[in-house]
Amino acid sequence: MYYRRPLFWVLVIVVCIFTLSTLSHLNNGPSPLSLTSWNSQSKAPAAYPLPIRPGPPTTRFKDALLPDHKYIFTFPNAGWTNDVMNVATLLLLGILTRRTPILSPFHPSHIGKDASLIPFSKIFDIERLSAELHMPLVEFEDIKNTSDYQHDLDPVTRGYYGGETESMGCWTLWPTQAANGAGARSLAQDSLSLDLSFTPIPFGHEIEKPYLHWNLHYLAELAFPAGRKDGIKQAQSFNENLAKIMSSKPNNKDAIPEPRKIPFPNKKGEQIDPDEQVACFDFVYFTGMYKGGTEWWDESSPIWHLVGRHMHWAPLIKSLAIEYVSDRLGIPANKRDGTMPPFIAVHARRADFARVCPPRPREECLAPLRAYTRRVEETRQALAAKGFQNTGPEDLKVIMLSDEPKVTPTMETDRLLAPLYAPGSAEAWWKSVADQGWFWIDHEELNSVSKHGKWYTMLIDACIQSAGIGFVGTDRSTMSSIALRRTEEWNNGVGSLVRWGRPDSDAH
Repeated sequence: MYYRRPLFWVLVIVVCIFTLSTLSHLNNGPSPLSLTSWNSQSKAPAAYPLPIRPGPPTTRFKDALLPDHKYIFTFPNAGWTNDVMNVATLLLLGILTRRTPILSPFHPSHIGKDASLIPFSKIFDIERLSAELHMPLVEFEDIKNTSDYQHDLDPVTRGYYGGETESMGCWTLWPTQAANGAGARSLAQDSLSLDLSFTPIPFGHEIEKPYLHWNLHYLAELAFPAGRKDGIKQAQSFNENLAKIMSSKPNNKDAIPEPRKIPFPNKKGEQIDPDEQVACFDFVYFTGMYKGGTEWWDESSPIWHLVGRHMHWAPLIKSLAIEYVSDRLGIPANKRDGTMPPFIAVHARRADFARVCPPRPREECLAPLRAYTRRVEETRQALAAKGFQNTGPEDLKVIMLSDEPKVTPTMETDRLLAPLYAPGSAEAWWKSVADQGWFWIDHEELNSVSKHGKWYTMLIDACIQSAGIGFVGTDRSTMSSIALRRTEEWNNGVGSLVRWGRPDSDAH
């Protein structure tokens, strides 16, 4: 049978790459006695010249695009780890559609607006990633100058929000996924000086009910001529289908919205169909190849094996993590060789998770420290069984990384968290960590923000989480889950996630 759709042949190529990549990994995995993969330097990248016009970027991004080349783009619109996973999905879409990804800067969603935005390449080794994915990667900074004098005076807008405001048509997933009258997730468009008109993707292509995780293959179809044409046509029935779905929901309290113009007009009132040259999506985090949700964490996960495992830290992030860990473990300067020493990382996510505990008391909901201690001992045993040496407490130290405040919140310092904390409870928790003989990174004591900027406390912690030979994290935290995958993949390490929600949740 002859298949006309180019997506079929792209999928055949992806399966072949996935198979060869997996076989290569099995034959060339890191030694169980060292951090070979994590400590390796960037490979010399293959020559992937950026498919953009030569010269410095102008105030219009389309001035930089090659007329005979296709691109694909999405925006950050969540917590940072989820935004990383959103970018990985974009990269996989780039493979499926044979389009060049345009990487947007990350927004400081969890660390304060005055941290400003940060380019992808400040966090991840973009040259290595491009080489390992065998495709060029363009950053938004490469194609548009969004800096101007007025905005650069304010740390919130520095480097962004300038340039000419450009109108453009994009696809939006969120109104279809949420199915409750929501609009597009378009937080980032102002910072890039874009004015976007959104076309909702059609209903009926979800992987699971309710309508949250959408089929990645279908999104890829929208990036091809026939799929785009069909998607624009189907989108015209969005209002009718939304009303039917909302009416069929049991106990639905959301009012069915008034019918909206399709495409949704931008701020200028323009209705623009999704761009042909730049396939643009508002937010692709809630998608999957076959089931969505926990798909990232499956052993066979395509998005991890094809993309996620190649997203290594930028050299500066790695060097800072090595410095912080070496200092904390007391390794003398004359004993350091520029590589990460072995240790076990623990990520206890507590502060924000405590907000979902009520009406159950916080300390009956969050996992107790003894659950992490038990998992650490199990990790030591698993490392020894795998061939690692010197895995006892005297040789293999533990570094705790947690959002638990060092000082118990009060109504004056944090009105959201204060009601959840008993007096002195945060200090008592950290004392218990110290009583275990474990270490931690105190960024306030080390003046990390003044030295490196607000982004780097989180980035250094995330890097350290991925750098040990053992890892114990917190269940239902994407930050923990991705650190566990990195530990297993890059370091041939072992680890687990501590369950929480009830006092006995992690009993096993």
